[in-house]
Amino acid sequence: MEKRPRTVTMSEIAESACVTRQTVYRLFSTRTLLIEELLGDQVIEIGQKVVNFSLGRSLEDALVEGIVRSIKVAENDQLIMAFFNDGLEHEIELFWGRQATEQFRFMLSLWAPVIVEANVAGRLRPGVSETEFVEWIIFVSRTLIVRDDLDDDRRRVLLRKFLVPGLLSDVADSRPA
Repeated sequence: MEKRPRTVTMSEIAESACVTRQTVYRLFSTRTLLIEELLGDQVIEIGQKVVNFSLGRSLEDALVEGIVRSIKVAENDQLIMAFFNDGLEHEIELFWGRQATEQFRFMLSLWAPVIVEANVAGRLRPGVSETEFVEWIIFVSRTLIVRDDLDDDRRRVLLRKFLVPGLLSDVADSRPA
């Protein structure tokens, strides 16, 4: 997308894709649906780049490093950053926050090993559902993406201080060090 996402028109998208505007509208009845499709593909692509992030890590490390790695991949994704840089965080929030989307289900599956291990170890904070676990990861990730004043080390500190205690209980990790 060469233009800013906020200002690109369906006609320009059609021209760029070498199809008619009618074809674009047949596939995507609104600009919002087109944007959601683009973002959805990117979310899945980012997730595929960070899959297996939890292998051999403590629960805390899996949670923190999975988020930090996801943010790094997202920051290197031109399309995702175009939306953030164009002030479209609200649209991204609405899209990512919908639990019925394929992308949300993908995020649930991506984080499932950490959630299952936390449950088995008795470490999932009481009252936190799998859905809420992923919702918080998405919310915090979006927040950290737009904070360009934070490096990875500072992100790790904030995640350990605020997110980890919100999702995991204080029971000692059962994994060997």
